[in-house]
Amino acid sequence: MKSNQQQKSDENNSSNQKLTLLVKRYVDIIWYLGIATLIVWFFAIMVIGYSIPDNPDERHTDITFGLQFRVLPVGESLDADEQTNLSEIIQGTSNLKLNNTKSYLSWYVSNAIILISGLIGIWAWMFVRKIFHNLVNKEPFHERNQHYLYQLGLIIFISNLIIPILVYLGGLFIISDIGQFANHIKLFPAVEINVMSLFIGLALIILSKIFQEATTIHEEQSLTI
Repeated sequence: MKSNQQQKSDENNSSNQKLTLLVKRYVDIIWYLGIATLIVWFFAIMVIGYSIPDNPDERHTDITFGLQFRVLPVGESLDADEQTNLSEIIQGTSNLKLNNTKSYLSWYVSNAIILISGLIGIWAWMFVRKIFHNLVNKEPFHERNQHYLYQLGLIIFISNLIIPILVYLGGLFIISDIGQFANHIKLFPAVEINVMSLFIGLALIILSKIFQEATTIHEEQSLTI
């Protein structure tokens, strides 16, 4: 007969395995939903973009993009220099929806950057899925898990350096293309770097190296036994 300690250990292992399997299912659901969303989004960009009229006066294109904005005091008689020196009422960065623009290329630029961000996200999620696949198969020290952790951390770290650059360049192009909408609202390209995501990416890279050492020790102990 099994001792009480052994029974508790088996129960904990069974509970952990059920939880791991549950998380794996959610990871799979997000994976398939992400792929489906990207496919639908790609065709939506093409179809909606194709339906935008060639005549700029007939266009009523809505563009959603991350931009910085300044809201200045309303002054009809203020010239450009005076507006530049004014202190803003509101300043911030947001995912702004610009309604009824006459832009054509900005539609593709803004949505292409969003699509690229989504592709990078689903690429990173692929490695999360592979890690949980090995965990469900009771292979936490699988030799590929270290590689998956490293790739995941690398993608998170590098993408959080590249995507802000893409958003900034996209913002420059969009503002240049559509212009400014009002004298008292000024739009600027957004410059935002997620320091926490950079830290998480770096932490995963370091963790992958530690995990590699743990895997090596586990393999050596298995051979010894």
